[in-house]
Amino acid sequence: MIHWAGLQALLEVEAGDTLGSDPRVTALVTLTEVTEHQLDDERVLRHRVEHVMHDRGDWTYRTAPQRHGRVHPVDGALAVLRLFGAVEGTRLTPLGVWVESELRRVVPPQITPGMSVSDLLGLLADADEIDAWNRARRWFGDRTRTRIVTELVEGAAEASPAERVAAVGLIGDLGDEAVAAFRAAERFPNLAAHVRALAYQAEQAPPPSPEDLVWLATEYAHIDLVRHGAATARYAVMNLLDAAGIDRIADSGHPHAEAVAEALASVAGTPVPVQRLKVSLSGKCWRTVLLAENATLGLLHQVITVLFGWDDDHLHVFTVGHRRYADPFHRLEETGDEDAMPLFRALPQRGAKISHTYDMGACWQHEIVLEKVLDDHPLPYPECVAGTGDNPIEYYDPDDPEEPSPFDIEAVDKRLRKLVADH
Repeated sequence: MIHWAGLQALLEVEAGDTLGSDPRVTALVTLTEVTEHQLDDERVLRHRVEHVMHDRGDWTYRTAPQRHGRVHPVDGALAVLRLFGAVEGTRLTPLGVWVESELRRVVPPQITPGMSVSDLLGLLADADEIDAWNRARRWFGDRTRTRIVTELVEGAAEASPAERVAAVGLIGDLGDEAVAAFRAAERFPNLAAHVRALAYQAEQAPPPSPEDLVWLATEYAHIDLVRHGAATARYAVMNLLDAAGIDRIADSGHPHAEAVAEALASVAGTPVPVQRLKVSLSGKCWRTVLLAENATLGLLHQVITVLFGWDDDHLHVFTVGHRRYADPFHRLEETGDEDAMPLFRALPQRGAKISHTYDMGACWQHEIVLEKVLDDHPLPYPECVAGTGDNPIEYYDPDDPEEPSPFDIEAVDKRLRKLVADH
């Protein structure tokens, strides 16, 4: 008999989808639909499961869940459940009763308007900004913006840092009216710095004080410390504070200040790992560049414009797995903030790939591959180390043809140094 761990491993392989959803959710929904509604028509089953998965927020209508060259995740889940002996025809077996109970134990509940705010924030704490928003909308229901903010504040005041940041993110996404309502939460010590920072972003308040920045740096560092460890936690601090500010973490007044300060001390002086990326426009036109792993996709976009001589006068989008990231200024639909996505998360291991599309009309597509991580390579600015192929002609005119500009690695590196100086 296949044991529980084996069942979960098989589901990972056979019921995985393009959106990175938990295949155990697909299995539970499939099991429920088959046995409760006695469904033996594959097309009807797929339709019903897709409807539930969309309603839960695990799948979206924008992206098909079926991976290229693989069976539909619903078909895969049902095949595994039958192999395990959980389902015979459309009947739940005694073993299936146990499987269903185990799946319900590990699968997050569906978000509904009646869910408590503490349960909501617990489910959203590890979600990215797009997932968090899409899932939370099911909880919003017919609540007004003011009521949403009030309930989120009540839940966030004594929540964990990750849950608190999830609540603040939702309030920011609700718009200026919600941000204004959030100002009343300044009376809560664990929310005050967030209130002032969000109000500043909405142009409703002056910039956060140095004390607020230290507190926020400690907050974000603690989240990364729990999720990824000390080496990653320091990046949250580096993003908000200068070198001198790091020494103030211990006295920030944050509930987790001592733990964060101790963790940061353990990695003090350790160089930031460097990613060697191959950026290809085609087989004959590519560049290899070195970038610190804590650089963001926003900086990578600027580097790509230098590498290939683009004038950066068009929209662009990064695709990372099933997620898209862009410049938040342009507010492109269903895109995350490229300035909030660091390279070490976008490209987590050697061989990982992402894409960058420049100019939505011409669709110049760059493939970016992580070739290697250099652990002891101090890097003051991005550095182009190799490349071939002329720069593309961005505005080709057949009536007035022009010759492409040759790739000049020295000129590229000069521009990269200036890019960092101006950044």
